[in-house]
Parts: sequence; structure tokens; C-alpha cells
Amino acid sequence: MRHHGGFEGNAQTIRILTKLEKYYRGAGTQPSRRLLLGVLKYPVEYGRYTIKDTDNKPPKCFYDDDLPLIRQALRCFDAADAEKFTTLGVDAKPIHKSFDCSIMELADDIAYGVHDLEDGVGRSILKRSDIGHDLLDGFTEAGIHQIRNVPINEILDKLFSDDACERKHAISLMVGFFVVAVQVERLNEFRSGFLDLQAKVSPEISRLLKHLSKEITFKSLVSRREVQTLEFKGEKVIDNLFSAFDERPVQLIGPQLFEQAASGLSQLISKANGK
Repeated sequence: MRHHGGFEGNAQTIRILTKLEKYYRGAGTQPSRRLLLGVLKYPVEYGRYTIKDTDNKPPKCFYDDDLPLIRQALRCFDAADAEKFTTLGVDAKPIHKSFDCSIMELADDIAYGVHDLEDGVGRSILKRSDIGHDLLDGFTEAGIHQIRNVPINEILDKLFSDDACERKHAISLMVGFFVVAVQVERLNEFRSGFLDLQAKVSPEISRLLKHLSKEITFKSLVSRREVQTLEFKGEKVIDNLFSAFDERPVQLIGPQLFEQAASGLSQLISKANGK
């Protein structure tokens, strides 16, 4: 896909909402400006990246074809704000995100850090003997010794309990703690409050969330042989689907959709070839 418009998960969300969903012909769900900016996690178009930026994985972007749509969404801001908002950083990643996206990003961090932990413990994949000490260390280093007057050791007792209700209580305490730790701050970089406001947590809480999601959940759960086996099977399914579509496109996609897809692909190829 690198030479044909690229692919990126968040960019595809915009494509689904604005074009692919079958609510309004050719216009998806006709999302409001607020909704569109709320899912615009990476406000830089694909074409601004170099081939080097896309060597290993898709860049964080939206699709070039959606640029007029994004420009229209940003018209409510002054030109200087819009230009700054779409700045690409030196690390080949967008610098800014909207207020709604900052909330969504924190919600993702909490979900990955806490609910994946709950899934792993509930399925008996993650055991206290393996991760209990690391969990306690993470909270201790963040200076957190209790949540709502419940000591962290007691919360861990609940988390690793055979009683599912006790485990849910531990998870609810942790989720509630992270949610109320969120603060709204100004960047003092934009005239628009919508662009200037950001949902944030303290550096200590941020490190704790990363500790839970990357050091514990990812290393202890996602990298396990059983999970990697499922991921490999998923990759094979996707690979086989592409092979099947390549072999029998009209029969599997349908004449009407195939004609639309072929028309769009020819435009992308012409654009890539500079025609």
C-alpha cells in the first residue's frame, strides 16, 4: 500500500465515517466537525511523509484524498492555528492533537494498562508469582500506596483473588484512580481553546500507566507464545484474503464495488506516477 495511498488504522476510521458507512450516499455518516476532529488523532496527510519515513511501518497520518475534508474541518480556526496544528515533528510524527483526542489517548492508555491486565489475570495467564512484585514496584515508584483508603497490597489481593467480584472491585478502584487523576491544562500555543486545551496526567501517573501497559501487560501477555500464535494466525487469514481477492476479485467483491475500487485504484496509481 506504500505507493498507493498508504494504510493507517486511524486514517481508515475517518474514511469509514466520511465515505464508507451506508448512511448518506458517498458521505458516510456525515460526521460533525467536532466528531471529525475528535477522531483526527494524527493531523498530517500521508503525502507529507518521505519513503524513508514509511520503511518499517505505516506513518501516523490521514489519507491524502481526505485532505480537502480536513481543511474544511479546520476552517473554523484561524490560519496560524490550523497550520501549527498540522505540524509534523522531527521524529516523523505529528506534534499536536485535539482536546478530544487527548482524552481518547488517555482512555486507551487506561484500557490497555488496566483492562488487559484484568483479562490476563482472569484467564489465568498472568499470575501473582510472575507479575505481583512488578505491579507493587510500579505503584510504589509512583508514590501511590493506597487508593480510596485501600492499601495497594490489599488491591493486589483482590486482583488475584479467585472471586471474580473481588477482581472487578480491584479493577474499578484502579480505573477510578486513573480517571480522576486526569487534569485539563492549557498549552498556551493556540488561540483556540479547543486546540490549546489538553487532557493530561502527571509524569508519575504517566510512567505508571506505561509500566502497566508495556512492562507488565505487553511483555507478560502480548509477547507470550499463545498470543503470538493467535496473532500469526490472524496475519495468515488477512494474507489469504488478499490472495483470494487478487485471484477472483469480481466474484468475491461484486461487480459494482469492484468497478468503484478499480476506478479509485487507477486514480491513485496515476497520482503516484505524477500524471
